[in-house]
Amino acid sequence: MKKKFFLKIFCIFYLMYMMIIIISGEVQNKDRPKVSIIVPVYNTEKWLPECMNSLINQTLEEIEIICIDDGSTDNSRKIIEEYVKKDEEIMKSKKNKKDIKGRIKVIHQNHQGVSAARNAGLDIASGEYITFVDSDDYVHPECYKTAYFWAINDNIDIIQYGLNRIRNEEQKKIKDKSKINKSDSNVLNLEQFLKKSKREYVCFKMIKSNIIKDNNIRFRTDIIISEDACFSFMVFPRAKRFKIIPGKFYNYRARPGSAVANWDHKDYANRQVKIIITQVYYNWKEGGLIKGREHILLEFIFHVAGANTISRFGEILKIIDELNSLEVLSKCSEKCKGEIIKLKK
Repeated sequence: MKKKFFLKIFCIFYLMYMMIIIISGEVQNKDRPKVSIIVPVYNTEKWLPECMNSLINQTLEEIEIICIDDGSTDNSRKIIEEYVKKDEEIMKSKKNKKDIKGRIKVIHQNHQGVSAARNAGLDIASGEYITFVDSDDYVHPECYKTAYFWAINDNIDIIQYGLNRIRNEEQKKIKDKSKINKSDSNVLNLEQFLKKSKREYVCFKMIKSNIIKDNNIRFRTDIIISEDACFSFMVFPRAKRFKIIPGKFYNYRARPGSAVANWDHKDYANRQVKIIITQVYYNWKEGGLIKGREHILLEFIFHVAGANTISRFGEILKIIDELNSLEVLSKCSEKCKGEIIKLKK
């Protein structure tokens, strides 16, 4: 009798414990942002208000906006603080509550570069999905609502949307009037995704946060250009379901003073190629991600640099020899095959 009594008591307490866990989990998920938007900011006072306006006015309200002031010396810090207050007022008016907090989180740090700033944002991001916005760019009001809808609808790990390249204010006016296509598209695997989208830039993609968090993926701070490529190709092989929606939601401002515009190609070829390729290769190798994907890794290597550049680095040549075989080569594009032939001459 005593055994039955204690068994009943145990079962009751166990059920109560499980109910508490389930309820607390539901509360946490309810409060959790759907999307974390990471915005590195460095001396972009001219464009920052447009960027911030586009974020606080998103039709998807359940977002967090993480602004990393990377040691700005202009009015960028002041502008961020103004938008913290603006967003609080917006949320209070919508929820009709005085104690509602805004959605903007701010990190201040000494100037360390865009990769370190993005990493600081990743450290505190709590959303279901993570995305990035450069502080001189801006996004369409329905960007994250549409992307999140399709991501959840099809259980997508990485979703990509279209990009407008803005070169001047006149062109901007034309682009702003363009219609947003919300039509659906197929779910893709990694190889299909890479064939349809050669762009590895992180700013017009939403990535399921657990892929980044569980694998502790971060940006290399010693890479000046193509830090996106290095990061993305550590994320991509860990995702299973991809989607590309056609709407051009992200507005990229191509301006003369940007890091890309000031890119020194020779410096990049001499100092960055080896870091990027070896980082991605060893990341795939340690994660057991190479088998059956050797051709994808070879395509990436020759996407980063051509045979003339690669021939300078013995370690990269060894990697290519390890990956290459007749079977693997048969899966490669003609361009990739041509680069491998160049190396063999």
